Amino acid sequence: MLQSANDLKGYDIIATDGEIGNIEECYFEDANLVVRYIVADTGNWLTRKQNLISPMAITHLDREKRTIQVNLPKEQVITSPGVDKHQPFSRQMEKLISDYYGSRYYWDERPAFTAAQLAEANATLNMVKKVIESGVAAPQLPDVHLRSMHEIANYNIAANDGEIGQLEDFFLDTDDWSIKYIGVDTATGCRVNTY
Repeated sequence: MLQSANDLKGYDIIATDGEIGNIEECYFEDANLVVRYIVADTGNWLTRKQNLISPMAITHLDREKRTIQVNLPKEQVITSPGVDKHQPFSRQMEKLISDYYGSRYYWDERPAFTAAQLAEANATLNMVKKVIESGVAAPQLPDVHLRSMHEIANYNIAANDGEIGQLEDFFLDTDDWSIKYIGVDTATGCRVNTY
C-alpha cells in the first residue's frame, strides 16, 4: 500500500512493551530507492535522542491511529546507538546498528547471525559503547548512498526540457519500503510523478 513519507512524520512508534516515541523522518538508499531506516525521536524536549529502526522491524502500520508497531522492546531501541543528524552517515555506523539489532546487512547477502556470532557482536557493541561513553569519537567514512528524505525536500526537479518544480514528497510501498513515486510541487500545485 502506498504511504506518503511526509505523512509518516509524527506517527507514534509502539514497541512490544509500550510506546517509544515518534517518527522524525526516513533515510533511503539512492542506489535502490529503498527506505533503510526510520528515524525514531525517543527523547523529550530536554533530551532529544534519535535512534534508527529498520522498516523490516515494522509489523503493523495504522493510518487512522497514526501508529506503527515494531517487533522490538522499548529498551532495545532506546539504548541503541543514537545518530547525530549533523554528521555524515557511515557504513561503520550502519554496521554497528545492524550488529546491535542482530540483523543482516542489507548490502550483504550473508546468512543471519548464529548464536556465537551474535554473542561476538554484543561483545563488540559493549566495547564500542565504552568508547562512545569515554567521549572519544571513532573516525567514520560517509556512506554516499544513504540520503535523508528531509534534507533533499525542496530539491529542484528538471525534465528533459527544463525545470518543472520542487521535490515535495515521496510515496512508499509499505510492503517492501521502496520509493514508487515522488510528489513534485509545480507552479500550478502539487502533482505526483513516477520516479
